[in-house]
Amino acid sequence: MHTLRKFLFLLLLMSPFLANASAKDFIKQRDTHFYKGDARQPYYFVGTNLWYAPILASEGQGGDLPRLCRELDSLKNIGVDNLRILVGADAGSANVTSVAPVLQSKPGVLNDTLLAGLDRMLAELEKRDMYAVLYLTNSWDWSGGFGYYLRETGHGDSPDASGDGWSRYVDYAAEFFRDRQAQQLYFDFVKTIVGRTNGFTGKAYKDDAHIMAWQLCNEPRPFAKELGGALSKALTLTTSYRQAAKVSSAATWTSNSASACMPTGTSTTSPCISGLPTGVGRSAARCILPCRTYF
Repeated sequence: MHTLRKFLFLLLLMSPFLANASAKDFIKQRDTHFYKGDARQPYYFVGTNLWYAPILASEGQGGDLPRLCRELDSLKNIGVDNLRILVGADAGSANVTSVAPVLQSKPGVLNDTLLAGLDRMLAELEKRDMYAVLYLTNSWDWSGGFGYYLRETGHGDSPDASGDGWSRYVDYAAEFFRDRQAQQLYFDFVKTIVGRTNGFTGKAYKDDAHIMAWQLCNEPRPFAKELGGALSKALTLTTSYRQAAKVSSAATWTSNSASACMPTGTSTTSPCISGLPTGVGRSAARCILPCRTYF
């Protein structure tokens, strides 16, 4: 399984840069390093999770644009310029406490206020020359994720993954890679988001150089050994949607595991902003560790 994850990460990270935007604007991968545009020196960065940034940028529940701007300025000032951000939560299970407000309440029914927040957040990043890694769904139930798509295709609410519910959740979540209808709902969501045009900048997402990468899932796993091939197939299908949209930023099925990118000699700590927006469901937000080389 480790070999499969490494192969999939390499495969997608090296996928073609197909957008119409000037290639010199994008962060690209060559050999084992990232490069900003045509620069000869590798692009090194310090990054952190700021999953709730689109909520802060919105004008609805949990919205607080001044706070977002303060946090972005603070991060930029200490050298953090790369943020890992959740595109938006899905309606969660009745059995768990999950993020609110939600971007996707029903298949194809998206919250326009939060979409505008996503647009505004990207515009604020561009002002500060900061970059986003946007993740599109979640293996876990705190933001809906696989459980949302399974519930919408008749599997019921996901069990609580905490404590004694772990085994039940693993068995439940594994069904995502067996259910083509659930996967199709996810693909439809990917097409909608990746094909979006920013209402503040007028720039298509596929042409936005400040979207460094699309992370197809947070902490992906097949949840069953025999489903490794199904994970690979789903990944290939998702990538085909991205390529059809001529998206230039890289796509990855990666976790935020320290072991995936921890270079020799770097610290095992990185800055996180504590506290969540008022009215937003709470969940542990982990940091991406500073990375210089990935393999």
